[in-house]
Amino acid sequence: MVSGEMQAVSTSLANMSMSAGDKPLPVQAANHQTDKDQGHDCQCGSNHHQHQHPPSVAADGSVSSSPLATTSVTTPATAAPSTSLSDPDSSTPLPSSSTLTNAEPILIDPEVNDELPPLDDPELDALRDEIYSLIRSISDPEHPYSIEQLGVVYKNGVHVGKDGDRELVDIEFKPTVPHCNLATLIGLCIRTKITQNIPNVKFHIQIQPGAHQTEDQINKQLNDKERASAALENPALRATVENLIQDKEE
Repeated sequence: MVSGEMQAVSTSLANMSMSAGDKPLPVQAANHQTDKDQGHDCQCGSNHHQHQHPPSVAADGSVSSSPLATTSVTTPATAAPSTSLSDPDSSTPLPSSSTLTNAEPILIDPEVNDELPPLDDPELDALRDEIYSLIRSISDPEHPYSIEQLGVVYKNGVHVGKDGDRELVDIEFKPTVPHCNLATLIGLCIRTKITQNIPNVKFHIQIQPGAHQTEDQINKQLNDKERASAALENPALRATVENLIQDKEE
């Protein structure tokens, strides 16, 4: 990406609203396993680390606990991103290895996400599968891997529900390092791919609690639909997002 395009993308991301966005949705987490000392029933059949869902952000900026149940996620290995965005015209968004904090990221086995048991509700189970199938293949902005391979998204971070005929989706993701300066871009890619393919879904996105230094601020930005849409009007940012979310040939 030339310096002018990079500046345009950085400016668009920086200008995303700091005001509160949508509140977390009243959806139920899907039968996830928790540690025994927490006292929850578990049905997923895999071992995960215990954590709480991210707090919700009210319109006045105050933070409260999420209505979602305590769930667990597999803690993926971390890889440090660089500070530059990739060329939106490049088929493989990979900067020079000299710009990467970690030029050899540790990858996780995606099969762990396919081993989760189905949900009790077949319709919700199909919705969760559809959502995860959409986001698992999104390309990382720095490395020639998917965000699933880097452990940024994981299937038990996808929570689904219904409010009448309206489908509700809550997605949690984990930036590879707490200071990841591309977390907003990754979240915008997740949001864009879902809304493009399932336009009527009620959607909330959040960073795994404790996974980023400015997670509350990023959560607000990503859930402000108007500001996210306005940011995507920038041609350089739009091209970058579209390149990262396009389905790659196997």
